[in-house]
Amino acid sequence: MNNKKKIEDEINFKNLLKNPLRLYGWFFLIVFVVILIGGIYYVKHLDAIYLNSTPTAIFAIDSVKVEEIPMKKGGIKPALDLSLVKSPLPEMLKKGKELFETTCSSCHGKEGKGDGPAGAALNPKPRNFHSDEGWVNGKSILGMFKTISEGIKGTGMSSYDYIPPKDRISIIHYIRTFGNYPGITDDAVSKLDETYHLSAGTVEPNTIPLELAIKDIIKENKPLIEKTNKIADEIKKSSDNNAKLFKSLTSNLTNSIYAIEEGSLLKDFNAFKNKIFADPLDLGFNSAILRLSDKQLKSLFDYLKNLTSKTVS
Repeated sequence: MNNKKKIEDEINFKNLLKNPLRLYGWFFLIVFVVILIGGIYYVKHLDAIYLNSTPTAIFAIDSVKVEEIPMKKGGIKPALDLSLVKSPLPEMLKKGKELFETTCSSCHGKEGKGDGPAGAALNPKPRNFHSDEGWVNGKSILGMFKTISEGIKGTGMSSYDYIPPKDRISIIHYIRTFGNYPGITDDAVSKLDETYHLSAGTVEPNTIPLELAIKDIIKENKPLIEKTNKIADEIKKSSDNNAKLFKSLTSNLTNSIYAIEEGSLLKDFNAFKNKIFADPLDLGFNSAILRLSDKQLKSLFDYLKNLTSKTVS
């Protein structure tokens, strides 16, 4: 007796309803096609970041608020009265508390126990001013002033040397109210002054408003900006092969030319070449410039040098 199953020449679709497993092989083919189509769609719609171009970020001017710096003539700040280091005035303690709460308490906590919210993730943990252990620079007035002025490497304690010396002393005096600290002797005050020259006063630079500073920078660079724009216009209109090559290597002609001119890179080919290979993005070029031969790069250099020498700002 022959038990072999008869091979069907055609699919009996009526039997498929009774035995749907016969469509199992078609299932894999359908899934494969769906994945393939999805993959093609994904690649076609990759975002700009994946395609190595950064989309321009646009911010509303009104959303960025910058506190303007007032016009102020610099000079020598008055020297610190060293007697205040040893015997602070009541207003110094009040100022020290205010500064501690606004500058230090986020890490050290309002009571100086090292439990501030910003210090929760720090390692090592912020200083607990009620504890006698673990002081890197010690609890002396000199050690505390050193810490607040220079910070401590490898920790979350940064330098606060931008705070005026008298205010740093005020903060220290307030911190000293949290526990037992060594007395401040005349010798300790002398060593502090010898190290940081507090009695000599400090130099304060001139400051001008940001808007005025920007106008001065634009005015100072106006000749270079005008020359850059002229060169860019010449390259845009030119059909020279080097002009075409330059345009293919950068998305912003003006920025690239400005960076080259500002860096005086057209005085020497080796300086031009080394800067390009070190950081092409800094000059506004794309990575394609790194694939140019020395001959092509030299030709581009000579073209730009000749063009800039003929262009008067």
